[in-house]
Amino acid sequence: MIRTTRTRMRAPVAAAAFGTVVAACAGIVYGWLAFVQVEGVALAGAIGVFLLAGSRTDLGAMFAGQPDERQDLLRLRARALGMQVMLMASSICLLILLLLRDWHLIWPFVVIPGIGLVAFLGRLAYGSVTGGG
Repeated sequence: MIRTTRTRMRAPVAAAAFGTVVAACAGIVYGWLAFVQVEGVALAGAIGVFLLAGSRTDLGAMFAGQPDERQDLLRLRARALGMQVMLMASSICLLILLLLRDWHLIWPFVVIPGIGLVAFLGRLAYGSVTGGG
């Protein structure tokens, strides 16, 4: 199969597109000068991601979409750490709100970890052992 897009270009193009959307929103709310400033930062970031993806480092390989097994394990551990931090932070916020008896603000700190738990259990139940998917 012939790839029509280079993997090195995916992350910079996505960063530029997302930056343009954010810049357009800033332009609508704050005017054309804000659009120009935000778009400049977004394009500088996209150029930085492109240059980083071309470097011969672990981070460059991840941005270029060419990770090896070690880098896949690093990405998996980073995701796991992010999930653990998110669950811990929402649990602490839930406990604070329970102690303050602020009942109407509790639902986000129950729903967000619940979604994470359902996704985790779904992946355990239906995920393949070989990592395909």
